[in-house]
Amino acid sequence: FLFSSADAETNSLRLGISEKLSPTLSFEVSGGASYIPSGDNNYNWIIQSNLAKSFQEGTLSLGYTRNITNTSGLTEETSVSEKASAGLSYILSKSFNITINGGLSKNRSEPSGSVDITSYSAEIAGWWQSYSWMRVGAGYSRFGQWAGGTMGESLSRDQVFLSVILTPESLRI
Repeated sequence: FLFSSADAETNSLRLGISEKLSPTLSFEVSGGASYIPSGDNNYNWIIQSNLAKSFQEGTLSLGYTRNITNTSGLTEETSVSEKASAGLSYILSKSFNITINGGLSKNRSEPSGSVDITSYSAEIAGWWQSYSWMRVGAGYSRFGQWAGGTMGESLSRDQVFLSVILTPESLRI
């Protein structure tokens, strides 16, 4: 990351593995180290992991990520970003399914800690495939964050959505 008045260079090395433990259970993990030449604490660890369990009517997934990123313009520092997530996709019938997703995140700038934000997200949505060429969806999501440092704001946001996806039948020549 390069900022106009300061350099916050970050170099990372990550190795990973993906494994199908059984026909219905899969696991992925990658991890490594990040090096910041200009920081006080030059080395940090990074990881990304996912566990997915499939069953006849859907899929359940769990994940955790820890990464070094930027502070989205709040400061000229790098940030340690951590996120835990869970999701469920459930098929209620041949033409109707629901999804439920949630996550909890923590972002803290290094080394000052001036950005210290904890946030959560939750969403529920349903999809109805009324015809082969039309899919209708509706859902609700909530997002909230708390700012613990000197930068950033505490806030919450609610969203309701409706969507119609039209896919034309394939053209035949």
